Amino acid sequence: MLIPLGAGLLVKARYDETAAWMQPKAAQVSSTALVFLVVLMLVLNVETLISVIGTGVLAAFAVLIAVSFGLGWALGGSGTGTQSVLALGTAQRNVSAALVVGATMMGLLVVVAGELGKRTTRSEPVQMEEATDDD
Repeated sequence: MLIPLGAGLLVKARYDETAAWMQPKAAQVSSTALVFLVVLMLVLNVETLISVIGTGVLAAFAVLIAVSFGLGWALGGSGTGTQSVLALGTAQRNVSAALVVGATMMGLLVVVAGELGKRTTRSEPVQMEEATDDD
């Protein structure tokens, strides 16, 4: 992610005319690739998307996006243009960050749980005593 950003900044700083000529073409390629990838991911994961209906995941995502949008708007300053850009950027970026952190933490939690499960072995099962009402 940083390499294309650095390359773009370098071209803009050293070759301003070339950057101005390339910018509309790069924007078109970027937008087309984004649409293609979104459609591809939806098609490849349609079964998973259908399986989460009714689990509350979609509602949680909607709440996350709404809260992020609201915070971005509230902290966006006094100009409507700045508020809308910050609100949209905040809402969009937090979903991506939440997915990355969630996926990373889920994998980490599974590994930690597996390791802890290996360490807590008992030689014989624990028997629970029944409660009596002898008060």
